[in-house]
Amino acid sequence: RGPMWRERPLLATVLRRWIVLNREVRQGKRKGGRIVQVNPVGQLCNRLVAITSAFTFALMTGRALHIEDGGFYCQMSDLFMEPGFDWVSLGAAGLSGNTHHLQNPESGVWSEMEPLLCKDYTRHYKEPTVVFSINQYLVPWFATNPHHREQLLSLFRPANAPPSIPLVKEEGDVFTPAAHFLFRPLDMILQMRDKYVAQHFKGHYVVGLQVRSGGDFTDNFMTEHDWGLYKRCGESATPKSSGASLKYFVATDTPRGREAAVKFFGKENVMFGPGEFLLSNHPRGVQMALLDLLLLAASDDRVTTAWSSYGYFAAGFSGVPANTVVDEVPKSKWVAPKGVEQRFMGVMHKSDRRRQCVRLPVHQPCFHKYESWGASKATCSKWEWFEREMLGGRYC
Repeated sequence: RGPMWRERPLLATVLRRWIVLNREVRQGKRKGGRIVQVNPVGQLCNRLVAITSAFTFALMTGRALHIEDGGFYCQMSDLFMEPGFDWVSLGAAGLSGNTHHLQNPESGVWSEMEPLLCKDYTRHYKEPTVVFSINQYLVPWFATNPHHREQLLSLFRPANAPPSIPLVKEEGDVFTPAAHFLFRPLDMILQMRDKYVAQHFKGHYVVGLQVRSGGDFTDNFMTEHDWGLYKRCGESATPKSSGASLKYFVATDTPRGREAAVKFFGKENVMFGPGEFLLSNHPRGVQMALLDLLLLAASDDRVTTAWSSYGYFAAGFSGVPANTVVDEVPKSKWVAPKGVEQRFMGVMHKSDRRRQCVRLPVHQPCFHKYESWGASKATCSKWEWFEREMLGGRYC
């Protein structure tokens, strides 16, 4: 795992002060207190990266954080302990009627692109309440804003890191410490994880395979060729000197995917989360999806599916860049050549053209919409930002 928030002295100090601010604003005890509300959109990991984005914005702008905990199959309290502060009930503060809404655009350039990339947030977002209704990880935009970049880098930089390290390096990681600060699984779920690891991981080199195999993602169910690609990717990730037998922990999105994995790998070489496969459309199903996520993060290495926020979160929570299965782009150092970044890691959304295994250069979640929401059209835009923070969009 990557460095945790406690190991960043400045961040730990700022968080202690922010927790006090958060409590006082929410209780109506701080005059002029301001709030960030996040209405997370989408499935589990879309919601978690959205919450992380809103939290980072709140921390940077001295605002309290409120999570609108509805519209999903379970409550935050079904999954996580409160992270040292109340994040659902607003108490005496309530929400001001004077509100600025930031919402996923349906298409085209986002109206919030210019201020998020170029403006001073404390001057531009003057309303007492700022509401994020999003499903994306916006931190790469925050990190290129000239008014806030150094603030963000300084806040999340480890004690011994040189000052010039960019966010794409592990030493400048925002997501791993922020996610571990925010998302503290219930003891019940942690105990299930620890018991499973002790019973099934011990004595093996475990590669976690995060495989989206169902019709919600691809046009056709995965073939043996596709499974073989994940298998070879896992084998290539295994140190030859480890001396431990290779086993696969498979987190997939359909019961049919589990059946196919057993058939392809052999029952003795593959394992799944405890119990029967459950859809994540009720509290227990979401809890088991979170358990799978923690087991992926606990694996010795990971192979994930391009475009999947679930795989991105597992890698980010582990603090180690994952291997990802992508399209093949001949004669290209990276996965997608400059100019066609919207292919997202060489695999268009719902593509079945899986061809090769690539070790990602970073472990933070991808911001898919970095450029498609208009980053290059910002008045302060510099291509070097896009290239530096997102490798030109080619890593996701």
